[in-house]
Amino acid sequence: MNCLVNLLPNPDALDPAKLSLSIRLRLVRALLPEGAFNDLLDATEKLNTLRNKIAHHLEHPQIEIHIFGFQS
Repeated sequence: MNCLVNLLPNPDALDPAKLSLSIRLRLVRALLPEGAFNDLLDATEKLNTLRNKIAHHLEHPQIEIHIFGFQS
């Protein structure tokens, strides 16, 4: 996640391989002014949730809800 690296004065102090996408997104939100890039970050979080549901349980009972949530 290059935007996180660009926002940090010393990005090498973090090992991005050990940070989940969810944590990285929260760090980006914390480093940006409130409300900045909300649409993009919200969509990224929804897509990550959908990806996790599919990766961990292909026949997830609520997969249709998550797909619709990402599309809207």
